[in-house]
Order: sequence, then structure tokens, then C-alpha cells
Amino acid sequence: MTVAETGWDYAGTVGWMHRYRAEHDGRDTLRRASVRDTEVLDGDTYGPLKAACEDDVTARYGTRATIVRPGKVAGPYDPTDTFTYWVRQAARGGRVALPGDPGQPVQVVDSHDLARLVVQLLTDDRPGAFHAVGPAEPVTLGGLIGTCAQGAGTKVELVRISEEGVPPMFPLIRPDGTSQQRSAARARAAGMPATPLAVTAAEVLAWDRARGLPPLTSGFNPAGGTGGAHPARRDPLRHPARRPGVPRDGGARRAAPEPCDAGRAPILAGDTTA
Repeated sequence: MTVAETGWDYAGTVGWMHRYRAEHDGRDTLRRASVRDTEVLDGDTYGPLKAACEDDVTARYGTRATIVRPGKVAGPYDPTDTFTYWVRQAARGGRVALPGDPGQPVQVVDSHDLARLVVQLLTDDRPGAFHAVGPAEPVTLGGLIGTCAQGAGTKVELVRISEEGVPPMFPLIRPDGTSQQRSAARARAAGMPATPLAVTAAEVLAWDRARGLPPLTSGFNPAGGTGGAHPARRDPLRHPARRPGVPRDGGARRAAPEPCDAGRAPILAGDTTA
């Protein structure tokens, strides 16, 4: 939160809104009820707790409050590794495990664009609520991974796998995919830039390589073990599971996961049709 001379700027999230609400621009009240009586932070409480924060800001500052609701922020130095995970997976190329729908809409905002929007709103002393989401052109999860692969010079085949046993809040995968279709019209009109997704992906890839590709805190952990707050599964395509007592090179074998959209050609870099 940043205090301005004449008002208050609060960076919230689009997570405060009801799920399954699309094309909402922030000017009405399609929102979740606020929650204050819990210290548990998960997929069910995150939005209502954010709603409570907005309530407190507007209760104190009224029409002077400037509220910015970012989607998933993408860029270098992101400690959540949410966007970085898919950038790295795409850069490796080959088969990529996807425990979700490749056609799910995805909204991310470049960290530079978000920062410029906040500065511009404070400079203009402009109150109101603004959805800081991107990219400018709608994109699916499959398309996002394809864009990352194209920038890295690789080709990927997305292989949809079962969601059973997948760590909670897997990077960018949401069962309420329609919530990833918020309107950024007011934010754009207020001066938020629109960095192309390919540029964001290239910056994240360069940063990730420069830091030596350390273990990530989100998604599948190629080496097994623990990632973040939840046990991370081994990548089922890079480290297939074995039944106890069955030799690695013998015995019954598990059927390979099916490529996304069986019967179609593999989803390659840049293919956004999935």
C-alpha cells in the first residue's frame, strides 16, 4: 500500500471477485463477501480476505482511494515462480506435462506495466478501481506456453495428465478459467502499457538463466522432493513412477499419458488452437 499526498493507493487482486464472472471492468459490485475471522490463506479464503482489505481502504478513504487489482504478475525476480515455471518448461522443449486444460484463458500482467500504471494513477491523482491484467490480446494456457517456447527457440508437445495428486495452486491453472477474462479497459485508458507476452517471457528466461536455473518453488519438481509449502511430485513425463517391486527395465509398464486433444497433431510452439 502506498500513501499519496491526497489519497490512498491499494494494490489488491482480481481474486476478490466472484468466480465464473467474465468481462468485468471493476465498476460494479460483482464481488465475493469479505471474510475476517480466519488466518487460513487458501483458494477459498484468498479472495474474500482481499475483499475485506478493499472494504477497509474505502471505508477510511472513500472516493479518494485508488484501487489496483492485478492479475498474476509476471517478470524477473518473481518469488512465486508461477510464470517462470512455464518459461523454463518451454525452454527445455519436448514433452511438457499439463495437469489442466490447454484452452483455459490466462491473464498475466508484466511487472513493468503494473508499476507504470500505479505511478501514473498516483501522478494523475486518479481514484477508482482498475484491473491490471494482460496481455493485450487474449491468450490460452497452451498459447502462453507456445509463446514461451517460440521465444526460446524450442518446440513443445503438451501432454495433458491427470490432476490427481497435483500440488495445489499449480502455476496458472485455474478450475474457474472464465475468471481469467477480466477487462483491462479502464487501466489501459489510465495509461497502463501493454508489453507483448513474448517480451515478458524473454526477459524472464534471460533472468532465470543468469541466476543459474535454481530449483523452483512451484509446479513439478524435476528432482522430486519438496517445492514450496506443498510436496512436489516428480514430473511424470521426465520421471515416470514405478510400482513397488517392479524393476525399472521390466515388468508391467504404465500407459503413456495421452497428448492433449487426442487425434490431433501434437501442440507445438506457437500453436494457440488448443
